[in-house]
Amino acid sequence: MPWGPGFLGVELQGLWGFALSPFAHGELDCDALAAGAAFQVAGGVDVLCCCGAIAQADVLAAAERESALAAVLAAAAGRAPVVLALPADGAAAATARRAAALGAHALLLIPVSEHVEALAQTLADVAAAAPDLALALYHRPPLRLTPDALARLCEHASLAAVKDGHRDARLYRQLRAVEPGRLTWIVAYEDLLLPFGALGAEAFSPVSASYAPAYGRACLALLARGDLAALRSLLAAHAYPMMDLRFSRPHIDVASVKAAQRACGLDAGQERPPQVPLSVAETARAERLVADLGDALAALSEVAA
Repeated sequence: MPWGPGFLGVELQGLWGFALSPFAHGELDCDALAAGAAFQVAGGVDVLCCCGAIAQADVLAAAERESALAAVLAAAAGRAPVVLALPADGAAAATARRAAALGAHALLLIPVSEHVEALAQTLADVAAAAPDLALALYHRPPLRLTPDALARLCEHASLAAVKDGHRDARLYRQLRAVEPGRLTWIVAYEDLLLPFGALGAEAFSPVSASYAPAYGRACLALLARGDLAALRSLLAAHAYPMMDLRFSRPHIDVASVKAAQRACGLDAGQERPPQVPLSVAETARAERLVADLGDALAALSEVAA
């Protein structure tokens, strides 16, 4: 899907990729970050998100966030829009202004408070600071919107997309009914593509795009043509067990994805605390999942041929 005319000239639909933050000796490794971003763009992601939650956004300093954005923008080289994720806090407007100056195409606001009015004010401040950037909201704790609260946020014209982080299908359905067609809706968890895709999500943000973007493309293609049996099989081959591994114990969700990256020959770097390394058995499990994914994609290609 080419990125072209969309909200404020930026299309946010399709497959989202995520540039994870590789650390070397405790410092952000921008060369490895750029290489990972270029890999995802070459693999066909439609949108590239920088400094998202999976990139350990909560432990990045402001200067590191800017360095990461510059590296990802250079790696994307105009082939896909780059979205900067940032906390919706008191520094958001200043961060948005710098992101616009660096060349970001959109912003993904990560809530830091449950209070809708505070978020509405942050939206207004960010929109004023970077009026040419489309805004997306990551709907995740501590924020939990009601339809009326979302309608309040939609008063800000720059709000273009919502990424679901609550995994609540009923709430998702209710929120989608607010100003139908106005927002792009993004599936945040790849093991939930089936239910949320059936409810009309226009974008898919699997962490597997960081090491196997072809997997996300194949899943979207099966969903688009309604081949649910094949999609269930493909999700069961990787998305379900990978998500189970990531959340099998605290603080290994990022390390699990980086183990998969390494299994694909990518430089994933180290993690920062509170993330912890995988055990030998967990690493072997991640490597096995990557091998099984390759087999599943090969089998799918043979069927398609």
